[in-house]
Amino acid sequence: LSAEFSELKCSEEVSTVGGPVSCYIFAKDEAGEASGTQAQTSAFSPIVMNGALQLDMEVSYVADGLFKVEFVPMRARTDGFGQVQVEVPMIGKGATLPTAAGAFSLEHSAIECSSADVGAGDPAF
Repeated sequence: LSAEFSELKCSEEVSTVGGPVSCYIFAKDEAGEASGTQAQTSAFSPIVMNGALQLDMEVSYVADGLFKVEFVPMRARTDGFGQVQVEVPMIGKGATLPTAAGAFSLEHSAIECSSADVGAGDPAF
């Protein structure tokens, strides 16, 4: 595959935390022709990071040389915005996508805490 001709394309729209996002890998050879079969889908192994959190993602075959990467952003900063970085080492390409916190209702939101004693270093959940 050619890093020069291959591309990673993601939406430039702001994605909402908790909503699905798709990017597309356009894999091309040194002649600029589509390259990559369904059998090679798992070889792409994109890395999708949302802050320090590595997201689960799924790569699916669309057509020869075209693969779809799907994931769900899980975080936005406390100001309500954040970003997701998508890296595809096999083609040497990456993208940064803006994210925003989804709508939520203070009326229907709650914080629940355990009433049990917790020692230092013990998990609190």
